[in-house]
Order: sequence, then structure tokens, then C-alpha cells
Amino acid sequence: MHVTPVRPRLPVRGAATDWRTPFARTGLYLAAFISVLNVSIVYLALPAMRQALHAGISDQQWIVSIYPLMEGSFTLAAGTLGDQYGRKRILAWSIGLFVLASIACALSRDPAELIVARAAQGIGGAALLSLPLALLLESAHDSKASDSTVALFSTVAALAAGIAPLAGGALVQWLAWPAIFYFSAALGIVVMASLFFVTETTPHAQTGSDFPGQLLSIAAIVAISYAMIEGNHNGWTSPVILTAFGIAVAGFALFLVVERYAKWPMIHLRYFKLRTFNICVLLLGIVNFAWYGVMLLVSLFMQDIQGLSEISSGLYLIPCNAAYFAANVFSNRLREKLGFPWNIVLSFVFSIAGIVWLSAIEQNTPPWEIAAALALAGLGWGIICTPASAVGLSVIEASDEGFASGTLAFGRSIFGVFGIAVLGSILSAVMSGRIAERMAKLHASRQVIAQTVRAVVHGDLFDVARTFTPLVDKAFVHAMHDALLVCAALSIAICISILIAFTARGPSLPQS
Repeated sequence: MHVTPVRPRLPVRGAATDWRTPFARTGLYLAAFISVLNVSIVYLALPAMRQALHAGISDQQWIVSIYPLMEGSFTLAAGTLGDQYGRKRILAWSIGLFVLASIACALSRDPAELIVARAAQGIGGAALLSLPLALLLESAHDSKASDSTVALFSTVAALAAGIAPLAGGALVQWLAWPAIFYFSAALGIVVMASLFFVTETTPHAQTGSDFPGQLLSIAAIVAISYAMIEGNHNGWTSPVILTAFGIAVAGFALFLVVERYAKWPMIHLRYFKLRTFNICVLLLGIVNFAWYGVMLLVSLFMQDIQGLSEISSGLYLIPCNAAYFAANVFSNRLREKLGFPWNIVLSFVFSIAGIVWLSAIEQNTPPWEIAAALALAGLGWGIICTPASAVGLSVIEASDEGFASGTLAFGRSIFGVFGIAVLGSILSAVMSGRIAERMAKLHASRQVIAQTVRAVVHGDLFDVARTFTPLVDKAFVHAMHDALLVCAALSIAICISILIAFTARGPSLPQS
């Protein structure tokens, strides 16, 4: 879920010549469009990928989550490298990697190849949201021009989020699932061409990199994501899953040690002593946890269970993004009028109501009702995102705004990955148990039960699972209900915890 970026404080450079400016600015705005588009354009391609590549639920979780995981993990590094070696240069290399990785995604022959290519695509996409905005602001002559640039940049990014479901659905239905990646590659080539008209920034030698911290953070996040996604398939107490959890714990611990003593740390730990900053990171995190997970479940439900086409499914997903965008536009004004605490309350009331509504849908529920529930949840998420960013940054020193923006973006991405991993794992676990239980009552052999469960969870022997279509469909609906109720319960718990934090002792939180 996109949050309005905060304008970094950058030195102003002269504007490009008149004939170059439109080409340069169009390409840089397009970069933001691509970055947001590629997070969710794959949702409606999952059933087609499942059939073509025999990708099970865990494979689909990886296909969706690996892009934002890598994108979020390298966002801070992309900004640092841009400061060191020139933002245009780093953006050009990033776009090149993105284009090649997108083509590799389209040519993938099995889930493993696609997941690896999506990871590379995410690394290339890490620079597409931060560096283009910085380059655009270089040509702004005054604060008014800067504000309008940020507003247009945010609008373009929000537009990408809004049309991603429909674009993905149309490309898959009219062409095939690889078309979504060829489309991304084509847009990336346009951005590369526009960079010929972009003025390079002056490198800053006084900045440095934190490669040990970068590697440790990625290792820890990938390890815990693997443990949560693959735990049901391998067994939660299996050596490989326990090892993954161990690597995650050790990686996070070492990361904190490295960040404490690093000359140029990725994360300024002192800010995590501030209650306000922590609360805002958590607010943005739970929004993305819910949004990523819910969209995964609902996308699969509409196509696999209700049998809707890709385009129809995309149309019914749009109200969620539209409601989010509409609420986001007026969210700061609402915060100023009601105060930040009431902003939080309204956000959780709407979003939790939408999630609970979704948890009651059945196979024959009209699609418009699903769209309405998604819109209600999107309204709640949109009410809080921009205010949480603004309040979180209000306690940060001006010189560290870049770090804070990157940290909030990193947190959003990682919580989103966790949403996919946790809710997807609940779906997989409950489906497996439900199918095994019902097939045992039908006196199916243990071998057939094991093959069917494996087909659903990990994509092998897919035709076996389709033999029991009614059973699989009912198990999916039941499992989706459980996953959504867990999401709602977690949202309620976090809402209560945050509101309690307002009454806790310590520095007072902003009331508006």
C-alpha cells in the first residue's frame, strides 16, 4: 500500500533545458508508476501461473512476496548509493536489472525460476520510488514547485496501485501470464530512454554504506519468511524450519549489534526509543500486513472458487484501492480536525469491519458484496497511512528525514511480506487439515490423501487435487474465513495496544 512520500531536503539545481524537461520528468514519474504497479499486478495472474507452472500455495506466496521483500530490503541501500555515486547512474543500473529480471520472469519454466527472477526484479525496483523523486526535486526552484512535484508523484504512484488489478487481469486474460512481465520490461525501457535527458546529481563523498547490516537484515528477513511460508509443508518442528528460525533470530541480533557501532548505519537505533515513532511504524506495518494478505486471499477466491475471469476479478478489486486513495487525500485534514487518536480509531473501525465482512463471504456471495467489503477496508487503511507517516517524521531530526522515510518504507514492505506469509500459511494449514479430514471420511487411501494435500499446498500432481474440486473449494472457503478472522483479531489487538500507549507514562504523543 503506497504512502505519500515525504520530500527530502535536497539542494536545488538548475532546471534542464525546455525541450529536455518533459522527457525527463515523464520517465521519472513513470518509474514511480512501475514500482507500485509491480507489487500487486501479479495477484490476478496467480491461478494462470499455478496451472502453467504447477505452483502451489507456498509457491504463490513466494511469487507475490519476494518482490516487495527485496524492494524494501534494498530501498535504503539504493538511496545511499545514489548519494555516493550519483542518483542517475544508480537509477540507470537499477532499471537495467529490473528490465532483464522482468524478461527472465516471463521466460520462467517453473516456480523456482520465477521466484528467483522476481527477487532480482525487486532488487532492481528498490530505486524506482526513492531516486526518481529526488531527481525530480533537483529541478524544483521553490517550495511550491517542490510540493506540486511531490503531490503529482504521489498521484502517479496511487494511480498505479488503482489500475494494477485491472491491468494484470486484462493482460492475463487477453494474452497470457508472461505478458505482465513483458509489459513491465517495456515500461522500464521507456524509463531508461528518458534518463538521457536527466541531469546527474553531484555525488557526496561524505556518505558511506552499511553492507554488513544490509546483508544481515536480508538474511534474517528471508529466513523468517521461509520459515513462515514453508513451515506447514515441512513441519514446524522439522530441522530445516527450526534452522531458519534460528538464522532469523541470530541475524536480527547481529544486525542490532552492527547498527549500534556502524559508522554509517542503515537504522538509527536511537529513534526506536521514541514511542511516537514506534507506534507510527507499527500502524503502517499492520495496514500492509492486512492489505497484502487480504488481497492474496480474495484474488484467489474470486478466480479459483467463484470462477470469475481475470478482468472481472480486477474490476472488483479496484474499489479497495479507489477507497484507499480517496481517504488518503483527506486523511491529513481529518487528523487536523479530529486529532491523531481519533484518526487511528476510525481507521481500525473501518478496516476491521471490512475484514470481518470478508470473513463471512461464501462461494455464492455476489462479487459486488466482496467489492464493498474491500472498499470499506481500503477506506480504513487510507485514513491512517499519510497521517502516520507525517506524525512519525515529526519527531525525527531534519537531517535524518531520508533515513526515516526509508525506514517507514522498509517497515511497510516487510510487514506486507509477513501478511502474505502468515495468512497464506494459515490458509494452507487449514486447507490441508480440512481436506485430509473430509477425504478420510470418504475412505480415501492415505496415498491419495497425501497426494491431494501436497497438490494443493505445493503444486505437485495438480490434476489429483482437481478430482476433488468441491471438497477443495469448501476447504478453501473455510480456511480463508479462519485466516481473515486471525487478521481481524490481530488488528484489534494492535489497535488496543496503540490506544493504551497514548495513556502510558512518557513523552506525550501528538494529538493532531
